[in-house]
Amino acid sequence: MEKLSVKFAAIDPYIQDNIIENVQKEIKGQEMIQYGDKNIYPNYVDNLFENVSCLKSIILGLADYICGENVTISLPQYQETINNDGETIEDVVKQMAQSYVEYGGFALNVVRNRIGGIAGVYCLDFKNVRSDKKNTKFYYSEDWANKSLGRIKNVVYPAFDPDDKTQASSILYIKNDKKTTYPSPMWGGATMSAEILKHINEFHLNSIYNGLSSDYVVNFNAGQPTPEAQEEIEETWSEKFTGFQNGGRQILSFNPDIQHRTQIEAIPQNNYIDKFNAIEKTSKQDIYSAFRCHPVLFGLPTENSGFNDQDFQEAFKLVNKTVVLPIQKVIKRAFEKLFQEKEVIEIEPFNIDWSEDADDELVK
Repeated sequence: MEKLSVKFAAIDPYIQDNIIENVQKEIKGQEMIQYGDKNIYPNYVDNLFENVSCLKSIILGLADYICGENVTISLPQYQETINNDGETIEDVVKQMAQSYVEYGGFALNVVRNRIGGIAGVYCLDFKNVRSDKKNTKFYYSEDWANKSLGRIKNVVYPAFDPDDKTQASSILYIKNDKKTTYPSPMWGGATMSAEILKHINEFHLNSIYNGLSSDYVVNFNAGQPTPEAQEEIEETWSEKFTGFQNGGRQILSFNPDIQHRTQIEAIPQNNYIDKFNAIEKTSKQDIYSAFRCHPVLFGLPTENSGFNDQDFQEAFKLVNKTVVLPIQKVIKRAFEKLFQEKEVIEIEPFNIDWSEDADDELVK
């Protein structure tokens, strides 16, 4: 008896091909250290930020809390603007806060004038900055994710040195981990959960747009048409009966006889929606835990309808002590290092007024 030769191919798991890990390693022949798989870890982080709504709400909300009610600078020459882009000190601090929460660090481009004074401070897009191993030299490019490494043009900057007045342009690089070349976001342990939320959204979107195709099998029992005719039938069916625009539309089927009637059979879905809802809930909770916060602090829904003002205040006190204040200190020290002065900036704490007078003002 002749044996069948059967070959099986293993499909690469999704994690291997699509989830970027923060692997930091040297690149042969270059001083620059690779920032994650394919040198695009911060780009991957930013993609999750842009596509996972609860993650984005938390990061932007924390940035608001960190900036507080107002940011002021003691140096007169910077009280209106702090750079040639017309940005105020509050604008730059807001960017620094968001960058630190999202990536675990920020990069300030410091530009000096001809006499060595600081003419401008800019908060760079953190995902565009790479570094050598000891953070003494930096490379800036917007093409890390779009081109092979050898073809990427980048601008090289030295690390900021407060005593070197000849530095025309330099970078002050602040990160949350001194042991590594690059930082990791404080929510890095919840990356998988962010991935899950991103793809659950994609699943629901595809379910809406694809309509019947994922839930039903349509059998045409009047013979097998030519490939061209099959393609035409498929296009016509998709145009008329799938997608949210055609919800509730009636289907008419013209058959030669009852034996050759069109059959539409439902495919069992194994409670996918219920399963996804449970996974979504768990994934969101994992992200909240990573930030050490409660969702209600950022306007996110909660199942606990009994969450009162006292609970809110306690939750705010906790996130203020464990997240907001420490990051405010990091930002203040960065400006002290820049200008070699103490208490250069002042951040007025975020205030939640729980008094009845405040409620009256909101009603007005």
